[in-house]
Amino acid sequence: MILGTDGADLSYRTLDYDVTATADGDLKVTEHIDIKLRKRKDDDGKTKPWRSAGIFPPP
Repeated sequence: MILGTDGADLSYRTLDYDVTATADGDLKVTEHIDIKLRKRKDDDGKTKPWRSAGIFPPP
């Protein structure tokens, strides 16, 4: 797996999982993601905002 590149607009810094087995045999999984979002420009040179599409929590 490759995590992050120098020229990418979006790159992962870390991707960690905490997993706990419960007494009844279920798994509780918590995912921690640290990403880097660079500024992006549209065709007119204006800053192009990132859209979460439900992936990232609202600010």
